[in-house]
Amino acid sequence: MAKRKRNRIPRLTSKEALFAEARMEGATLEEATRTAGYAPHRQQGFKVEQRIAEKAPEVFNRIGLTVERFGKKLEQLLDAKEVKHFANKGIVLDTKEVEALDIQSRAVDMGLRTHGAYKQGDEDKGQAQADRHMVTVFVADEEEAARLAQLLSARVVPEIAIRNQATADNG
Repeated sequence: MAKRKRNRIPRLTSKEALFAEARMEGATLEEATRTAGYAPHRQQGFKVEQRIAEKAPEVFNRIGLTVERFGKKLEQLLDAKEVKHFANKGIVLDTKEVEALDIQSRAVDMGLRTHGAYKQGDEDKGQAQADRHMVTVFVADEEEAARLAQLLSARVVPEIAIRNQATADNG
């Protein structure tokens, strides 16, 4: 008697699950592959992400994370609000509900990715840009500006440019 072929629902391997968890916590491809026990190479990370992506629809449906459910949650995130507290000397004087722009912008990005609005390769560029942040701080006192630059350079390797006020006004 011939054996019946069972419909096998794909499951993530333990390494794939560790990889996915690390990525959800913000790890880079190299960090996630190392955490999961794979060779810590970017190419290996791409391969693991592809395998997970192929399994994801069936896995998500099995546990109730349907496209409809994601869509409803995404719709809620597009209208996200947050409460800002205004305090003086540690005493909250006022609160105000405002648009949660960070959450909303990430929701828009998720929606655009889901609909394939980005050209192939744009997602990687966007991630690389998201890993870099630019902050412009104007400090009137040059000594204080130099101390601030030194403090920041001890934590990260930013591109720091100290300009005097005349330079800042012209460009």
